[in-house]
Amino acid sequence: MDPLSDMLNILTVERAAQVRFESQGPYAMRFGGVDHIKFGALLSGRVRLWVDGDAEPLSLEAGDCYLLTDGRPYRTANADDFPEIDGDVFFATARDDNGVVRWGGSPPDKIVIGGSFLFDEEGAAWLRGALPPTIHIAAASPAAEPLRSTLALLRAEAGRGVPGEAVIVDRLADILLVQALRAQPATDIAPGRPAASPSSGCSAIRHTIFAPRAPPKPPQRRPQS
Repeated sequence: MDPLSDMLNILTVERAAQVRFESQGPYAMRFGGVDHIKFGALLSGRVRLWVDGDAEPLSLEAGDCYLLTDGRPYRTANADDFPEIDGDVFFATARDDNGVVRWGGSPPDKIVIGGSFLFDEEGAAWLRGALPPTIHIAAASPAAEPLRSTLALLRAEAGRGVPGEAVIVDRLADILLVQALRAQPATDIAPGRPAASPSSGCSAIRHTIFAPRAPPKPPQRRPQS
């Protein structure tokens, strides 16, 4: 089995939560961050994302995906100088029964599918050691090609309130995570780690895992009782 499959099979996912955010007009929100992995996919529109401590924001466009892996707070906005609100509070109160959060009127000019993957604590620490804190896969990059069909399915399924939606969206989120990790470019490897071979499908992940500065030993699978 390849290293990426080994890694994800060993880690225990406790919960994966997804939300669809539809907005019209300007907004600015601050979020407290996710201890394990936060993912997002912009289905339409444009937005900027600032992670605390980073010099520059991510400029996201339709079809872009991102992963945040080290739990730092972050801010998203699509307009300059717009009053910032607490995104965690707003999402908690505005989310409907179908997992959709809406801002402004309709139709939306921006749609984001986002959520989190929560692992056991030992596995999360190991994963943070193996990945860069921010991964951005631009829609225009060749590495983003496999994600497009997954994003199209997520757009069609998330927030519809139809039978089986939660199962399908959870599975698609799993696929999106693996595809995003596959797409991680070699340039995202931390300084001092070896460059990835372009011939390897998961080369950046493999070099990250097996670099001289190795992350903590991966957790062992717990015996079943």
